[in-house]
Amino acid sequence: MKKKFITLFYALCISGVTFVSAQKSYIPWKNGKLAVSEEGRYLKHENGTPFFWMGETGWLLPERTDRDEASYYLEKCAMAGYNVYKYRQSTEHLL
Repeated sequence: MKKKFITLFYALCISGVTFVSAQKSYIPWKNGKLAVSEEGRYLKHENGTPFFWMGETGWLLPERTDRDEASYYLEKCAMAGYNVYKYRQSTEHLL
């Protein structure tokens, strides 16, 4: 039983390393600038490759964090593989 567990553990570790190394090899700008498709329904790169939108939403990040906290948060988002970040700029302070 213990030998099976160790074998399974090593197999998972190896597959995890393979997945992480495959993620790091992706270079988003190698396909060119982003453009709207002819149908106007999705984003694509200049060479026609579809753009996969993997986003994070931090609606109040600019209002509720300082520069260091925001930088840390955005670094973690990039490490997680997010390529889009959306936020909402509040205008409450203008009222």
